[in-house]
Amino acid sequence: MAVFTQIASYFNLIARQTPYTIEQIVVFLLIVLISYIYENIILNSRNTIKTTLYTDSLTGYSNRRQLIEDLEFSRNSSGVIIVLINIDDFKEINDLFGSKTGDKVIRHLGELIKNQACLSDKNNVYRLYSDEFAVLFGCDEKGVVDDRFRCNS
Repeated sequence: MAVFTQIASYFNLIARQTPYTIEQIVVFLLIVLISYIYENIILNSRNTIKTTLYTDSLTGYSNRRQLIEDLEFSRNSSGVIIVLINIDDFKEINDLFGSKTGDKVIRHLGELIKNQACLSDKNNVYRLYSDEFAVLFGCDEKGVVDDRFRCNS
């Protein structure tokens, strides 16, 4: 709604200087409306692309690309602990029970990891590949994640 009030105030400035016909006013408002719709489509597309690039489609957790960016970002912090989790011979589950069952196992494992990791704002679960997860624990200023982990600071 703020866009329309800005447009109205802009239009009032223009209208004071030069008289416009009703056709010119309608064209001006149509151009404003089209540009507003176009801008919203671009912003929504940008958000969709970012979600697709940085989120695993099966689990909804962050993916490897997001982990790499988070690790780059954490270079300036007190430190991090990263835990890598890999299911040995996961291919056997898919071969024996099918990929739908394998997907359920992956989703369930992700939930178990998320629930057991006692996640805070500084911690995140990532799905890296088919059967690999990572948990990133961020340290506070004192170099402590929680009572179970200590960062080297």
